[in-house]
Amino acid sequence: MDKNSATHYADIIEATTKLDVHLFDDKAKLFYSKTGLVIPHFQNLPTGHHLLRSLKDYSITNCLHYRTAAQLEYLALRLGTDDSLFGACLVGPFLSQPISSSQIDQILVANQLTISDRHQLTQLYNELPILSKKDITQTSALLTNLFAKPFIPPKLVNTRTSQASMQTPISQRVNPIKQSLIERRYQMEADMMQAVSTGNLAKIDRFMTPLTEIVTSFSTRIPNAPLRSVKNISFVSNTLCRIAARNGGVNPVFIDSISEKFAVLIEKQNTVGALEHLTAAMLLEYTQLVHDTATTNFSPIIKRAIDFIMINLGHPVSLEVVATKLEANPAYLSRRFKQEVGMPMTDYINRQRIEEAKNALLTQPASIIDIALMTGFEDANYFTKVFKRFTGMTPSNFRKSHVAP
Repeated sequence: MDKNSATHYADIIEATTKLDVHLFDDKAKLFYSKTGLVIPHFQNLPTGHHLLRSLKDYSITNCLHYRTAAQLEYLALRLGTDDSLFGACLVGPFLSQPISSSQIDQILVANQLTISDRHQLTQLYNELPILSKKDITQTSALLTNLFAKPFIPPKLVNTRTSQASMQTPISQRVNPIKQSLIERRYQMEADMMQAVSTGNLAKIDRFMTPLTEIVTSFSTRIPNAPLRSVKNISFVSNTLCRIAARNGGVNPVFIDSISEKFAVLIEKQNTVGALEHLTAAMLLEYTQLVHDTATTNFSPIIKRAIDFIMINLGHPVSLEVVATKLEANPAYLSRRFKQEVGMPMTDYINRQRIEEAKNALLTQPASIIDIALMTGFEDANYFTKVFKRFTGMTPSNFRKSHVAP
């Protein structure tokens, strides 16, 4: 096995599996890398030295499947022969099951990260392919069989085939009944997007049943492919909701995370019924996002201030930091923020952090100090003091009060 053959096989694996592929030589130096993912700096690839140490005692027919502390999964294969180590092939990362928001928070705590890193980590997990046990087994078989033999270049032979004439049928007049249904559907769509863009949870709830009917009505759009048809309309709904949320004043950073999550989930569904439920959940989540984070009613400078605070909530944030970022006078920004938001900026920052901490206390087994650090507090005593001011109880008592008897 030489580098040229290994590179050809890596190209085949990447094109066939759509997974990232990396090749290391016997000195642990990376000599091939093809990736479509942007891995956060705190989730770097396993090193070549680590791979070679892990593979040296295994046969070339053994494909290692391992999982990192951040739940990223890889397949690794020894290159060469059982007697001579040429290098290593690394395929991944991928997942074998979806990662929940609760698991992401656990990973943040375990890696001493903050909630400001949550978006980047969530975005990575949303982009990762999810492989079944069968997929992993078949990919392993592809790796071991390809690299066991020298590469043979293919010889392509072109042939000609007759191509049937494709004529576009003449458009037919839409009958009045169908026209009425189409107009009703478009009006309902406009009303739904208006509810999303205003964060109107009460109004959006009334659209759940009609939405299911709309989704189902598209199942015949592609002949003999109802699932593909409904997936297509679900993708369209995701795009419309994304635009509505942006029009509603939500920062693109928050929209992008939800948009990517639903794009992945839509493609994974295998029944029309599941897509109906997912589309309804998507509509509700976008509306909730606008309701919780929109800054439409604020002036441009306060919008920018709130967006900066929310994106950097897990990092040190203060009036001085925000003012410097916005190139604004601190006194003016402080006065304007309190006037528009109804509270001093420090109280707003602490309130948002406490809301994150409350959720973590109820969903994470992490210690109080770990949750304090994750949510941007540098001191556990100060965290407890602020938490008690906003909730009337200490973090420990809050957690205990929500434990089922």
